Amino acid sequence: MNMQRFSELVEKAQKLRKLNELYNKVINLHNLGIRSYKISKILEVEDGIRIHPDTIRKWYQGLSHPFGKCNTYREGPELAYVTSAWLGDGTLNENKLTASYDIILRTIDLDFATKWGESLGIALNRKPYRPFWDKDHNCWAVVGRSLLLAALFIEIAKSPSLITSLFNKYPAEALRGIFDSEGCISQKTSISHHCIEL
Repeated sequence: MNMQRFSELVEKAQKLRKLNELYNKVINLHNLGIRSYKISKILEVEDGIRIHPDTIRKWYQGLSHPFGKCNTYREGPELAYVTSAWLGDGTLNENKLTASYDIILRTIDLDFATKWGESLGIALNRKPYRPFWDKDHNCWAVVGRSLLLAALFIEIAKSPSLITSLFNKYPAEALRGIFDSEGCISQKTSISHHCIEL
C-alpha cells in the first residue's frame, strides 16, 4: 500500500471514529433521559454538528444506525484481546472489488486462532469466526470483516498511543493477546512486541 493510499485510509478512519463517537454520545445522552431535540442542540453547541432530532430518535430506538449495515465493534475485554493479538500476528487486506477490509490473523496455534475468532465474534456482535487451514501460508487463519475495526487498526498503526486507553481498561486481556501472539518481556521490564513498545 503506497503512502498516499495509507493517508487516505487514515483520514477516512478518523472520520469514521468521529461518527462513532457522536453515535455513542447520542446513546449516552438518551440513557440519561435527555430527549432527541435537546440532544440535537447539545451536539450542535459542543461538536458543531447538526443532526435532526428524528435521526437521533431512530438511532436510540434501534431503527437505524449511522453506519447502516456496516459491521461495527463494541469496546470491551474481547476487543482488547483481539487488538493486542492482531498487533502481533494480524494483517489487513483491502479488497478493492468489494470495498471491504479483511482483518486476518495467521498462526500455527489452533487454540489461539480459535480463541481469537471467538473474541472477534463477540467484539463485532457476530457468531464466532472459525479458523481454517490456509494452504498458501501453511498455518491456521481467521478472517473477519469490519470497516470500522479495520479503520481503528489503521489509526493504531499510524498512532500506537490510541491503544493505551483500551489497554488501561482491560489490561489482563490485552496482555493475554500480546503473549498469545508470542510477545515477550525484556530484561528492562518493559513490554515489547516486535518493534512496538507499549
